[in-house]
Amino acid sequence: MNRKRWTYISETGSRSNIGIIHNASKGQFMIYCNKKVVLVEFKLYESKQFSFFLDDELFKIDVIKTANNTYEYAFKVDLEAKTPLNAERTQLKKTTLKKSILAIVSSLAIVAIIISSVLWLHTQRYRKARQANGVFAAAQVYIAPQQSGSYSLGYSFPTKYSNHTHQVEYYRTPHPMSPTGFPFYDGDEFYVQYALNDASNHEIFFDKPTEQQIETYKRRTLQQHLIINANSDTAYCQCLIEKAYTIQKVDGLARFYHQETPPSQHRKFNIKTYKELIYSDDFKKEADKCLNARK
Repeated sequence: MNRKRWTYISETGSRSNIGIIHNASKGQFMIYCNKKVVLVEFKLYESKQFSFFLDDELFKIDVIKTANNTYEYAFKVDLEAKTPLNAERTQLKKTTLKKSILAIVSSLAIVAIIISSVLWLHTQRYRKARQANGVFAAAQVYIAPQQSGSYSLGYSFPTKYSNHTHQVEYYRTPHPMSPTGFPFYDGDEFYVQYALNDASNHEIFFDKPTEQQIETYKRRTLQQHLIINANSDTAYCQCLIEKAYTIQKVDGLARFYHQETPPSQHRKFNIKTYKELIYSDDFKKEADKCLNARK
């Protein structure tokens, strides 16, 4: 006579004793729960699975006949079957998962806010230090090729005691576009502000070229304009570029420089914004002065 017993504790904490009695020679098999008969089989000689409910929970008992004609027994709770209780569990898991995800996202958002606040306060403290005892200097850009095939862009500027260098980032092109609308080249100059007692506390302004750099931009603009307009008078073109600078400063030069650039390649400086400049009333008046100077 084979006997096997299991103890099941429900989610509410109630305890149930579940067992089997199997007379293998006669094939008589019984499942009981808490001394109450649940299921009876009178001719069990092979492997078989039995299912039964206890309250709303579905249970399964496997009778496994081995190669040497003995029997093994396995008891399990069926959490996969489509029962009302399992449906509730699935819905609860989804709700719990959503709450967990929401909690994680909320926690990450709080951490991000804290980090952002700390960085903002850090930036503000450094900015106040620069404003309190900072000075301006001309920083020179340098571009260096890397073994990876990219290019590193950095800059250096003189301080009271030495030159301070700083690497900005990497680019795939040797002449990435600057905020002024002109490509970066070695030796380009922009203003940088740094704290007198700490040169590492500095900020470079790539949208503020030095006076010398503005003259360089004018020369590059003239070269670009003459390439596009090969038969034009150099002095006249130079005058137009000076007028563009008078009206729109560096933006005016960049519009001339990008007079054939599609808007898809540069949103601010392109053929459209170039035409807006040269057809504007202010520019026409200044351009007339260039024409009169030729007479």
